[in-house]
Amino acid sequence: MIRILTPHRGPRLDYAADFIFRRVLRTDFRIEPPDAPREKGEAVLTYGVDLPGNHLHVQPSGLIFASGIPTALPKPEVRDGLPCLFPANDTQHVTGDIFSEVFFALSRAEEYLSDERDKHGRFPASASVHAPFREIPFIDRLIFRFGESLISKGMLIQLPRTATRFINTLDIDIAYAYRGRSLLRAAGATGRDLLGAKTARLRERVAVLSGSIPDPFDTYAVFRRAGGSAHENICFILCGKRSGYDINLDPRHPAMSKLIRSLKTFAEVGIHPSYAALGNRERTAEEIKALERASGVVPQVSRQHFLRFKLPETFRTLSELGIRRDYSMGWADAVGFRSGTAYTHPFYDLSRDEVLPIELVPLHAMDSALFTYLGLSPGEASARLEALYASILPTGGNFVTVWHNHSLSDTGIWRGARKVYTSFADSVRQNA
Repeated sequence: MIRILTPHRGPRLDYAADFIFRRVLRTDFRIEPPDAPREKGEAVLTYGVDLPGNHLHVQPSGLIFASGIPTALPKPEVRDGLPCLFPANDTQHVTGDIFSEVFFALSRAEEYLSDERDKHGRFPASASVHAPFREIPFIDRLIFRFGESLISKGMLIQLPRTATRFINTLDIDIAYAYRGRSLLRAAGATGRDLLGAKTARLRERVAVLSGSIPDPFDTYAVFRRAGGSAHENICFILCGKRSGYDINLDPRHPAMSKLIRSLKTFAEVGIHPSYAALGNRERTAEEIKALERASGVVPQVSRQHFLRFKLPETFRTLSELGIRRDYSMGWADAVGFRSGTAYTHPFYDLSRDEVLPIELVPLHAMDSALFTYLGLSPGEASARLEALYASILPTGGNFVTVWHNHSLSDTGIWRGARKVYTSFADSVRQNA
């Protein structure tokens, strides 16, 4: 039991301490006032008060005892290879104010403060104060380093034995390249192929619709086989009405309904709120209900289309609509650890200073980040995935990847992607 003596207690300290001690170091803790009785020689952790006797003191920076959205970004330092945003005039500890470090990263405070966004309204990886460290779980490493200080004071016996879980996820934005299209849309597409002299595509379309060959986006068997290496398999399905960036089949379509029932046999089915649903509670609710009708199961998990979300509105809405886990906390234009961790954590609503009943499961690598934004070759993409996975082994947690059924088609810009995906899954299984 870690005893934390402090003159100030609030939701931020509770949130950071719960993550540090219960979720990562896997030990219990108790927060008490400075005058709480102590046994002779008992080691305690002090925060905001320096007491005599055996203790480990952490000097607060001020963030934990404040409220609302911060007004300025901290300037990062580097201490022994890891970021330190909140040194709090503390040269004794490499980790500085560990509670503020954890709270700042997990609450995504910097994303409230920065106006920098890409064309889809997303916070870019390059804008993060943690950008130089994004390909390592820097928060988890800071916590383990802090754990070593606790061990030196006799408050912790040892660091926990680490366990790594591979979570294999698939986003279904376009269920099929050709199947399930209406006669009018199929005729229109055929006409465009003819006008554009895309004879190879036209031949493929005719062959798929006649049943001679499988649809190129029908790669669900590939996902299922790779999923044998995973601890969890999840399919996120786009159920929004057709619009510019939302072009999946209607979940009521027989081909889509059949697919959803099939996916349920080997994976959890979650909602993929549409591009047009961002900021629209009614539309999000309609899409969740549409998936419920098609699957026969109330969706509990989500990932946002294009990884677009607004803080705190998106996660506030999702929690109100019954979603309990979201898998969007990753970079669209890079790979790595957006919130610095491989561990699931609750969403903290900075504007209300409260913890919401929805867990964020960090996402670490997306196919489009590897192959389009970073422009990696298949060999380079494989090496990057292996390095990311290896980076969490010393501290444990989940490793989450997202692929799309169309990226596993192994065609066009995705040539070689299927091999990267299956090889990584094989590697995880062989080294389990």
